[in-house]
Amino acid sequence: MRLNIRTCIAVFFSVMLAACGGGGSGDKSAPAGNAATAVTYNMSTASVSFFQNQKQYATTQAADPTISITATLSTLPSGTAYPVVAEDKAVFLTGSTVVVRNSSTNFTATLVPDVTLSPGVYKGTLTLMLCKDQACSAQYPLTGATLPYVITVTPQLTATIKINGVIQPQPLKATKPGFYTIRAGQTLEMDSNLPIQWNYPNNPGEPKVTPTSTTSTTWQGSVSLGTSGNSTTILGMLPDGSQNGLGLTLTVTP
Repeated sequence: MRLNIRTCIAVFFSVMLAACGGGGSGDKSAPAGNAATAVTYNMSTASVSFFQNQKQYATTQAADPTISITATLSTLPSGTAYPVVAEDKAVFLTGSTVVVRNSSTNFTATLVPDVTLSPGVYKGTLTLMLCKDQACSAQYPLTGATLPYVITVTPQLTATIKINGVIQPQPLKATKPGFYTIRAGQTLEMDSNLPIQWNYPNNPGEPKVTPTSTTSTTWQGSVSLGTSGNSTTILGMLPDGSQNGLGLTLTVTP
């Protein structure tokens, strides 16, 4: 397996592990000779699912994507050790790893996946290394230090807006609401890349939205003038609410 050393060096944990003297009955310091330290994880596979560009949202109904793993060492090396997590593919953000030391031989590392990854499933291996110096020029021997991971990236919700058959230059994304001007009676079309539910309040006095043809991914209708206002808002949501919705404001003119 070829490790991404560039990422390894960038994610040095902000803690050091060092064996303690004393040697009581529960002492777990310093394996003898060149004996390898055994590593056990709290899971057999680290996994996370998110939608593309999820973390770029100002607000979102889904949590920011992270992978947290807890490792336990059977013993501590005789000298100072620098724990490093190496990835086999560049799918995590460099320098974003955070570690919490739970006890002398147990710690939890949290890694942040790259939310700009193209939709798909990414499988690979994380490897814990105990380096003897910050340059990781030498390492302590470990067993069981590898952990498989699976990252699932689903498409980001988007929609194409057409007014009287003309595609508008601003595609609609949940990261950025859309603002469009439409004349009363013109045809409005909204085509999404995922099944979506469109909601329009049709509040008294506001322009009225009237659908004429709808499917799970397409919507077509018209908008009429309001009596006390010239704008209205349309919201689109995934049925499972797993992403921020799409929002567009229409200004209706005669």
